[in-house]
Amino acid sequence: VSNLRRRKDKLTEAQILKLEALPGWVWSSIEARWNQGFEYLAKYVEEFGDAAPMKDHKTKDGFRLGAWVQTQRRKKNELSKYRVQKLESLSGWLWNL
Repeated sequence: VSNLRRRKDKLTEAQILKLEALPGWVWSSIEARWNQGFEYLAKYVEEFGDAAPMKDHKTKDGFRLGAWVQTQRRKKNELSKYRVQKLESLSGWLWNL
C-alpha cells in the first residue's frame, strides 16, 4: 500500500480509479488520521460545548482524543494554516489551557 501511494504519479488512470473505489482508501494516511481526530473533536464540542477534553479522554471506540488535542496545541507552529483555521473554527478552541 505504501508503495502504491508513493508511486501514484506512475500509475495509470485505471489503476488509480480502482484504488480510489476501495472502501476506506486514502492517498495520505497521515491526512486521514488528522481528519479523523478533527471529526472526533468536532463531535466532542457538540456534546460537551468546549474543545478541551481531558488529556486521558478516549472516544467510545478507543481514539485517544485528549492526547490528539494536546499534540495539536503543542505543535501549533508546525501545523498548516488550514489546520490552524479548522481548529480555531471550533467553538471553545483554545491554544493554551
